Amino acid sequence: MSQVVSRITVWTRAVLTLAVLCASGYGVGIEAASAQPKPPGGTGTGAGTPAAGTVQVPEGQFAGPTKDGKANGKGRLTLRNGLVVEDAEYQDGVQLGLVFCNSGDAAVFGALAWREGDDWTSKGWYRVDAKKCMTPWTGRIDRRYVAYRLDLSGQAVVGGDFFFCVHPSDGFENAKNTATCPAGTARRGFALADFGEGAGRRGGVIIDTSGAAVSAGATPPAPTTGTLELADATYTGAIRDGKANGRGVMAYKDGARLEGEFVDGVANGPGVWLDKNKNKWSGNFKDGLLFGKVRIDWNDGTVFESADMEQGRIHGLAVCNPRPSVVFGAVGYKEGEAWMAKGWYRIDPNQCVYLRTGKLEQRYWYYRLIAGGAEVKGGEHLFCLHPENAFEMKDADQCPASGVRAGFTQVDLGEGNAKKIGYVTDAPK
Repeated sequence: MSQVVSRITVWTRAVLTLAVLCASGYGVGIEAASAQPKPPGGTGTGAGTPAAGTVQVPEGQFAGPTKDGKANGKGRLTLRNGLVVEDAEYQDGVQLGLVFCNSGDAAVFGALAWREGDDWTSKGWYRVDAKKCMTPWTGRIDRRYVAYRLDLSGQAVVGGDFFFCVHPSDGFENAKNTATCPAGTARRGFALADFGEGAGRRGGVIIDTSGAAVSAGATPPAPTTGTLELADATYTGAIRDGKANGRGVMAYKDGARLEGEFVDGVANGPGVWLDKNKNKWSGNFKDGLLFGKVRIDWNDGTVFESADMEQGRIHGLAVCNPRPSVVFGAVGYKEGEAWMAKGWYRIDPNQCVYLRTGKLEQRYWYYRLIAGGAEVKGGEHLFCLHPENAFEMKDADQCPASGVRAGFTQVDLGEGNAKKIGYVTDAPK
């Protein structure tokens, strides 16, 4: 029981006030521009029929629709370095969209990454010919952060400290960037464009192969590497604006440690959390909290390969097996007015297995464990089951001729704000 309590305590500790921005990347690039994937569109310039003209904009000279002396709509933008953006888009004199420009002498290939709900999506490659510009993201950028990378012959021309999965040579789209990239892909560094928020939010950016943001202000300064002394931890890694920004390690005074990607000091993406009890949690963070599928390496050597988590809490009823032999588990619960029992779930040595997945809505749950046909964990709550074969019984309090009644242990998840949505326990050794 002490083991169970310590693990439940760990889940609470995993509700960090951090965040990991995470992803991956690498690449040579596809040859056909027609194969380029498109990111989600932004917001366009809206209705109206501005007059045609030529005006100066912060990026250079714009020839196209104007209104009240400002660029308004799509037109031809000649940048101050001489490159041209066809169909450049403006609204009230503000440049919209994300544009790649290549001032070099050889074609380069670009990739983008952005947050989509709980996950980060990465896409590429976008071909940018020498002395040309292309626009992979049109319209006003509708989110604060977009990461980008430009490659030449598999090497980064523009990259950074935010890692996402990319294919080294082919077009790709990774809807989920986790600590382990899909087969054939690898994690590579991206730079980060910060479009701000509120009244100061910017609508676009033009990125040149020199690494400079041609349009004013959308790309923050490159992070430096250093150490920050915080109230309860020491951070070592990429730093921008006095905060953890990029890849780094947060070492806590209680012995815990978090390694991953950081934005404004908070975790949002793949990371590895080693808690003060030396249990290791590997998975995605969202706003500082573990979520989705998480691997847990417990300090006793057992492994939970795919725990379901939300806001730092585990879902479902699971059993871990620290014994040297196989254990089988059964679960009991109430469904409407009927009592249900289901089994047997095989739990191999040093593994953890769900007896019930998803959020546990009911307050009371029941389980039974056997090994070699003998009881390992039982209790005073009787359910009907088959002693040897797989079974699923409705009205498990009423036993048919083929079944036997056996004792189950009760789990009380509590109620109200203190109610748990998951429970993990060990088979007795």
